Amino acid sequence: KFERLSFGAGLRVIAADDLYEQKIQLQMAAAVVLGGIALLQLRTVRLLSEYRQRSLRWSRLFSLILMSGFAISGVLWWMVSGSSDNAEDSGLVQQLMRDAAWLVRLVALLLLVQSGFALWYLIASFRRGMRLLCHVKDHRLWWRRVPQIALALGMTGMIAAGAALGVLTDWIYELPVPRPDPGDLLYATSFDDFNDEWDIFPGRDATRIVSGADDQPAAPLTGGQLEILYGSPATNAIIWSTLDRKFNDIDLRVTARLVDGPVDQNQFGVIFRYRDEANFYIFRISADGYYLLAKVENGLTEIVSEWNVSEAIHQGAAANEIRVLARRGEFRFFVNDQPVPLCLKGKNLTSMWDTSQGPGVCYEGGELTYLYKDSAFKQGRIALAAGTIDGSEITVAFDDLVIVGPDSAAMAAGIVE
Repeated sequence: KFERLSFGAGLRVIAADDLYEQKIQLQMAAAVVLGGIALLQLRTVRLLSEYRQRSLRWSRLFSLILMSGFAISGVLWWMVSGSSDNAEDSGLVQQLMRDAAWLVRLVALLLLVQSGFALWYLIASFRRGMRLLCHVKDHRLWWRRVPQIALALGMTGMIAAGAALGVLTDWIYELPVPRPDPGDLLYATSFDDFNDEWDIFPGRDATRIVSGADDQPAAPLTGGQLEILYGSPATNAIIWSTLDRKFNDIDLRVTARLVDGPVDQNQFGVIFRYRDEANFYIFRISADGYYLLAKVENGLTEIVSEWNVSEAIHQGAAANEIRVLARRGEFRFFVNDQPVPLCLKGKNLTSMWDTSQGPGVCYEGGELTYLYKDSAFKQGRIALAAGTIDGSEITVAFDDLVIVGPDSAAMAAGIVE
């Protein structure tokens, strides 16, 4: 899994699999917190054993931490009771709770007793006799504090580095991308050079940079190209190559064409506002003249506008220019400079085109529009995607990608010149 691991722009680790998932980072944060509690415990024990005057403050702090066992024991007891009441729940956690209910209850009782002792000790630490017992002057020389100062500086550095990593990985805080002015050039490539920011990987499912002579493409695709090869047997699936840059508002144009594979069993297009592999928008077309808009949120795919035929799409191996306009929470889509209508679900459960009434007609209850509005993802990366419908092997080439700041006038209905 980590054969392609490398560092990209912004010190982001490329192809690090689960490293950037919130669950993994929460586990890492929990490990750091537990390590800090362990250090606090060791320091408290040492100070108490030496009857240092600061030992009471440290022991009170540690007692407060131990008293969290009251809440933890209650949660554990509640979880055991809940798993017993819901015997039909087949989740892994619930199953473990049922199988080891007595052990979980024992742990909850031990935590409760420990928290009770911590509460008793906290109250006792405020008694005059305890304060007198620990009121011993500290005659240590200043230079003996150097190891403690070094340890404190080291811990501070680790916390600062963790916070910086959290910002760089968008977990703690995501730095907002400046909103571009209309027409500002944000990115452009013909894939002839400077392709380090693209996710390139080998294998059955692969992405690669090829020259025009490698597959003798038809005009207008010339020079370097980004090829996406889908070879897995899975049906109705795609792979993509992401660009390691973030955007919010974009006016994106890219040329794409089918290089190899069945004309009626392919799909390819543009992913935008890409947060991670489970959160993004995607607009795709097929070489037999269809297009679709979808939204993936928390791993669940919502078909915003179902597959629909369009005469604007050049069929077969001919090149098509795909254009995506995204401005704040509004989106428009074009193929070969022709705006394509969307059929939103409206009052229906899903998006449905009424093909019996001809092309471009929504079922009653749906919403026919050229403008899609959604605020789930405000910014993110872009990616070029390709895949299959029936499991056939597919190869698609992309070229001449240009991204500029969108013009508000371009969001108006009708053809944008």
